[in-house]
Amino acid sequence: MPYPTAIEGTDGRIWFSTSRGIVWIDPRHIFKNPAPPPVLIRSLVADEQTYDPSPSLQLPKGTTRLRIEFTALSLSIPERVRFRYRLEGVDDGWRDSADLKRDADYTNLGPGNYRFRVIASNNDGVWNEEGATLEFSIAPMFYQTLWFRSLVFFLSLLLTAFILYLLYRWRVRLVTERLNLGFEERLAERTRIAHELHDTLLQGFFGASMRLQAVSNLLPSKTEKAKENLDDVLDQIDVVLAEGRRAIWDINSSDAAEKDLGQAFTLVGEDLSKTYPANFSLTIEGESRPLQPLVRDQIYRIGREALINAFRHSQATKIELEIEYAPKHLRLVIRDNGCGIQPDVLSAGREGHLGLPGMRNYAEKIEAELKIWSRGESGTEVELIVRQKIAYVKKSSGGLAGRLSRFYRRRSAPDRAKDQEQ
Repeated sequence: MPYPTAIEGTDGRIWFSTSRGIVWIDPRHIFKNPAPPPVLIRSLVADEQTYDPSPSLQLPKGTTRLRIEFTALSLSIPERVRFRYRLEGVDDGWRDSADLKRDADYTNLGPGNYRFRVIASNNDGVWNEEGATLEFSIAPMFYQTLWFRSLVFFLSLLLTAFILYLLYRWRVRLVTERLNLGFEERLAERTRIAHELHDTLLQGFFGASMRLQAVSNLLPSKTEKAKENLDDVLDQIDVVLAEGRRAIWDINSSDAAEKDLGQAFTLVGEDLSKTYPANFSLTIEGESRPLQPLVRDQIYRIGREALINAFRHSQATKIELEIEYAPKHLRLVIRDNGCGIQPDVLSAGREGHLGLPGMRNYAEKIEAELKIWSRGESGTEVELIVRQKIAYVKKSSGGLAGRLSRFYRRRSAPDRAKDQEQ
């Protein structure tokens, strides 16, 4: 049976039996090491290059990885010394060093100023709170400097703005192409209707007129009264034929270069002035430019409706129309000094009339901005603004509408001349 190697004596001491003799420990008088261990930072290793600690240590550009070596002096039981460290700006709090580990590793560091602190405790847990401190800085690469980042940020803003501008241009181009496609389809349809009217209705009238003329020639002279009535019918048919040819000519001649808005509105104003006592004046600002045919037609409808409303309902003595050919838009303004428009009529239109709603519908079709102001006894002002990309014909325009218009003018002009001679 083995004998115990330690036993507590009656005096409170603990006795140990060793190979070299008997020893004792008095728990009531155990010695505690009160001295905190001095802490020392030995070196800093950055990218395999060792640096001695020095105030305001400057590390090379591009340094991202480093190791800081430290130690503490304790002669009693050095293996029981413990360390805590932190790199300000990187570590959120103190980090405990592993057993017997006397260095700290850091990676992915950026440029800037750093402060490393390390504290230690002796074998009895007495801490040196002051510890040791090492301040160092890492110089930035050119792409890490403030001016470079500011430049990149500025270029990013420019690129974003340029992309947004391209998206805007793409959107405008898409809308313009869609409108042009609608214009071309409508122009082709108008051309087809004109041809059909010429080839069917007018030719039928012309054939009937020829037959009536033949019948008139066969009537005896005794039936002079009937012959005169028949000749009157023939004259009326000739008038209808002339008006039909003129209408077809207008349809086929809807190219903007052949018809001017100023002249068209002048005719409307002069015609209305004969019936209503109001002075009409027209002003054109800027150089007249060719307009998209169907856009011009919608502008004409809106302006004509505004003029009719002003002459018929405003009781004005002065009516002005202004056309502005600006580089970025076409602007049409009609103003009068009449009695104005009632608010309910201005918002919903006059009951049983399609004037104001029709104007808004025409403006919506060409994506134009239509504004109507009424100032009571001060009169009414109508303003229409059409963007240049929609209103004006491009100088190098070679679209279907232009080709159809030029083809019809070139190929059908002799036929129209023959019809007029007939």
